[in-house]
Amino acid sequence: MKVSILDDYFDTLRTLDCFNRLADHEVTVWNDHVQEVEELTGRLQGAEALVLVRERTQIRTPLLERLPELKHRLRISPIVNSHFAAS
Repeated sequence: MKVSILDDYFDTLRTLDCFNRLADHEVTVWNDHVQEVEELTGRLQGAEALVLVRERTQIRTPLLERLPELKHRLRISPIVNSHFAAS
């Protein structure tokens, strides 16, 4: 599966143990942010899965219409909760 990961500014996802589960897939990690539909279309062409880090990139209908292969979208975001952090 072709997987694209957007907005991983610090390239942290590759350091997670779970990233190894993607070893059999074609993964592209983008460390910068773009919002222009044309540029995103180029980056995501052929992607079957899209991982969004936080809510940085807005995925709207004009982009989705240009990505017919895209089947899966996932948004990840760190959960920051001082109650649990203090525990």
